[in-house]
Amino acid sequence: MKKQLWHYTAQVRLDEIIKSKELKVSEFERKSGDKHPCVWFSTNPFWDPSATKMVGDKLGNVIRLTMPQHLELLGFGRIEVDPSIVVLNWEQYKKISGLKKSEHRHMEKLADGDGSNPKHWFASTQNIDSSNWLAVEYFNGKEWVRYLPDKVD
Repeated sequence: MKKQLWHYTAQVRLDEIIKSKELKVSEFERKSGDKHPCVWFSTNPFWDPSATKMVGDKLGNVIRLTMPQHLELLGFGRIEVDPSIVVLNWEQYKKISGLKKSEHRHMEKLADGDGSNPKHWFASTQNIDSSNWLAVEYFNGKEWVRYLPDKVD
C-alpha cells in the first residue's frame, strides 16, 4: 500500500490555498524562530489532531478547539500531496529545526495528549506547488469528499 500524505487544514481556508496554487511554509514557525519553517503533513488517514486550530475566546485567552468544535466552526479540509516530494520525517525535522530539545519534547507531549503521533508527521521546508497535489477534499460530516470551490480565480 502506498503512503498517503495529507496536509490538514480548516475547510474555510481551502479556497484561499487553491487560489494561491501552493501550500506555504508556516509563517508561525518562521516568526517562532524555527531555522527551517515547514509545510506539515500526516499519514493519519482521517485527521491529525495536531492540525486542530487554536482560537481566541471572548476573554482573549487562546484555546485549542476540540475536533467537534473545529468541524462545526471551521470544517475539516485536506490536500493530498505526492509523497515523493516530502523529504523530512519527524526525527529528521528535529535535527534541522533549530528548536531546543525541550521544545521537541513539549510538542511530543502535546501530541500524546491530543491523540497525535509524531511518527505520522512529515514536513517540507519548501512550498508545495499545486502541480504536486493529488486531491483536495473536505469532510462532510460522514466522509471525505472531493472539494469543489465556489469561486477560484
